[in-house]
Amino acid sequence: MPASGTTKSTTASQPSAEIPPTNHTCELRVACGSPEEALILRNTLAVDRELQPDKLVRVIMADGSTLNISFLCPDARLLRAAFNAFMDSLILAARTIEAFGPPLPMQQDCK
Repeated sequence: MPASGTTKSTTASQPSAEIPPTNHTCELRVACGSPEEALILRNTLAVDRELQPDKLVRVIMADGSTLNISFLCPDARLLRAAFNAFMDSLILAARTIEAFGPPLPMQQDCK
């Protein structure tokens, strides 16, 4: 982790073909309890790939204690369905962090 305490991490679904022109976008910012929680959420949510990566792009970034999510899609119906499914996963991951408590501070070196 950088000394300033700010972390920036990005992941995006990788399209298998060229993405058509994007007419619809959806952006979401989630305030997390700490930079560690934002990274845990990002890493948890990034493993699920989009079902139609040739039509939809999802970008997830952890910027400090904020999680930024962007969806790009030419079809509003597909965008809505993908966003709703993502929100279900986000809620489950956030509730899991709540249930088990905040993450322990990351250790620099183990002895």
